[in-house]
Amino acid sequence: RVGVSFSHDPLTDPVSVHLPLHRFVALLGTMLPHAGVAFPPVATVLPDVGLEEDPQTGRRAGLGAIIVELPLRSLVFCAHVGSGLWRRNGSAAALQALNYSHLPLCQHFRDLDLRALQLGTFFLGGDSLVTT
Repeated sequence: RVGVSFSHDPLTDPVSVHLPLHRFVALLGTMLPHAGVAFPPVATVLPDVGLEEDPQTGRRAGLGAIIVELPLRSLVFCAHVGSGLWRRNGSAAALQALNYSHLPLCQHFRDLDLRALQLGTFFLGGDSLVTT
């Protein structure tokens, strides 16, 4: 089975841990159920954003892929910094990864990126991210 794939080369593609719109969507998806409001159907909120059907798989993966890709890049960047792949950049990358993944800022960065991944997985369907 083929799922959604992302083409990303962390050595040449730009990477940023500052994703305010993605985090806003993640926070909205988290807070709406607590307020007793059901999350509206995606097609009614964003009718024209990436809901085209993939001709090969027949899946409507656009919006979920949009929500998942950039937070996933941030998490991959942080994992690369943690494994020492960004040492040539001095302490800048290490400090950015530290602020991204440790308290108190992780509640606004990493945790919301994980929620964005969960929300995108909800839109895509679990089978599209976990392939065999």
